[in-house]
Amino acid sequence: MFTKAVSQGKKVLFPNGYPGPPPVEPTPEEQILIREQLEERLCSLVPPIATKLLFGPHLGTQRRTVRGIIDPL
Repeated sequence: MFTKAVSQGKKVLFPNGYPGPPPVEPTPEEQILIREQLEERLCSLVPPIATKLLFGPHLGTQRRTVRGIIDPL
């Protein structure tokens, strides 16, 4: 029973019999672009009135606040 479960799990995780290649690490320029897109996305997901209350009245202030929130991550 246990070996059958392990075998099924292996087939689910590795359908071709072995793990795929590791993901490609983004370049520093791509990392900056991805980070900026994340900041914009987070600001756009919050309604405008709540954005002004939570992140600040101006776009620059809002971006700095969001950047400060995601920096520890």
